[in-house]
Amino acid sequence: GLDEDAGPLEATIASLKKEIGAKAADCAQTQQRWVQKQAELVAVETSNGGVADAMHEQRSRLAILRQKQLRFAAELEGERKERKAVERASESQRLEMSKVNRA
Repeated sequence: GLDEDAGPLEATIASLKKEIGAKAADCAQTQQRWVQKQAELVAVETSNGGVADAMHEQRSRLAILRQKQLRFAAELEGERKERKAVERASESQRLEMSKVNRA
């Protein structure tokens, strides 16, 4: 009785030990992949942080350049108005001189 049952039980035990070993190996591989993915995640987050910093810097530069553009546009408009005023004054003087010369 006992020796006959021991054979199939030993086979079952051996089979279960083999399955446990395979599951342990799978678990170890899964853990290793998880650690690799975590390392990749850290690298991606670090890269994203660098990109975000660069983007912030570029936005700041863009804001500065836009302010300069607005100042230059305002200066240009002021110079145009000044030139028109000078042209009007010059034309007015030319007309006065022509009146004086005719008189």
